[in-house]
Amino acid sequence: MRRKALWRVFGMKWWVAFHMGAVLIGCAPPEPSQRAYREDFTEHEQQLLEVARAIIDSAYYGTLVTLRGGVPKARVMEPFRPDSAMVVWLGTHRRTRKLDEIRFYPIGTLHFFARQLPAYVSLYGRIEIVEDEQMKDSFWMPSWSAFYRTKADYMLLRFVPDSLELIDVSRGYTGDSTTWRPHVVVLRR
Repeated sequence: MRRKALWRVFGMKWWVAFHMGAVLIGCAPPEPSQRAYREDFTEHEQQLLEVARAIIDSAYYGTLVTLRGGVPKARVMEPFRPDSAMVVWLGTHRRTRKLDEIRFYPIGTLHFFARQLPAYVSLYGRIEIVEDEQMKDSFWMPSWSAFYRTKADYMLLRFVPDSLELIDVSRGYTGDSTTWRPHVVVLRR
């Protein structure tokens, strides 16, 4: 009798089983608080960070990508501008599927595309669900009342990127012409 791999028995994709196994044996990426924001950026990396902020400002909306059942799930969102450590805050509804996905696997991508430039920046990192009422209040926008029956329905997300990559044709940051590899900046170590 032929044995089946455990991940096939449970009907999951192999990479989901791999990540679940990594989490179970303690190989998951460390919490953001364990990774420090770099202060030793080269001049070129500092330029790339400025370009990334400009792209984010031009794009306005971002796409948050999470993982569920081995399938990437993307949602267009209206994030706040990144802070000095490139942390991005987002508001969402308490009952979204997104929160379950983040609780299960708190790693994701926040992607911004500015068509008019053309340019994009992708942030890769951890997503935290923030329950602190004072923090939530500090980011609350009065215009959001149209989307939330009560303020209790609003949740705050904190996206802490470990790295970013970008292409900005208008500023000459086109990446590698052979491999199409974009410009990359490691933000935390």
